[in-house]
Amino acid sequence: MLYPNTDAQEWSKLYSLTPQYKECPCCGKEFLTTIPVAIKGYRGLQTEVHECGDDGVVTILVPVDEAEKDKWEKLLFA
Repeated sequence: MLYPNTDAQEWSKLYSLTPQYKECPCCGKEFLTTIPVAIKGYRGLQTEVHECGDDGVVTILVPVDEAEKDKWEKLLFA
């Protein structure tokens, strides 16, 4: 996973992302997705690392690659 050195608001606008409060699967606390992330074919926002470590990080992603987007649309909406 890459962490682009960019403003979270600009990143959100560029990829039509909406920061969201997400619950940590370990401790149940809510954290806002504010850290820009990029992986092959996807862009997103993730929550900060806190006491739960990497297991408590939640990421929201959107596909940017048309092939990936088509694959997920077929899986979700077929």
